[in-house]
Amino acid sequence: MSRFGELTELEDFNKRQRAGDPERRTKRPAPRVISLLPEYFAEDWQGRPVAAFDVGLRVASESDAHNIEVEAQRAADQADGDVTVYNRSLIALCVARGFCDPRDVTANHPFFELPEEVVPYAFKPNALRRIFDEIERLALEQSPLFPEATKEDAERFAAAVVDGGFDRLNPRARRYLRMVVDAL
Repeated sequence: MSRFGELTELEDFNKRQRAGDPERRTKRPAPRVISLLPEYFAEDWQGRPVAAFDVGLRVASESDAHNIEVEAQRAADQADGDVTVYNRSLIALCVARGFCDPRDVTANHPFFELPEEVVPYAFKPNALRRIFDEIERLALEQSPLFPEATKEDAERFAAAVVDGGFDRLNPRARRYLRMVVDAL
């Protein structure tokens, strides 16, 4: 094959990659996989599974995150600005966009054909919050915006806790601390 032929073949490959050619696209596994138990699903939801199954979790892209906020605000506006509606919509949409195929982070999970339409009704509220927390943990683990703590940071934290700083921690910070303790 001539050098020109090799370049043409490479260009064709690159075009297929950009177009998402499923034959040529490299699959990347989901960064986190969890099991969805039947008891996570609402009893009255018609699609409730009878057995547990695995789903991949991914963090929403910047554009997805923006769209999630817009949709949650729209839902709240329709409910006369109800903050509870906003928060519930935000959590449900984050979970819906966070589900993916465990073997391919770029693919939706086959169980959820239209996740944004199904997820808000399919799950019990506590299950949605639990899944949302997993996605939030994943976001923290992957984010370059949150640098890892240094040994000096840990020493300052230990000293602050000894000096009564623990009482000043808000519930969210205490939950993050629980993640640290669990990791130890």
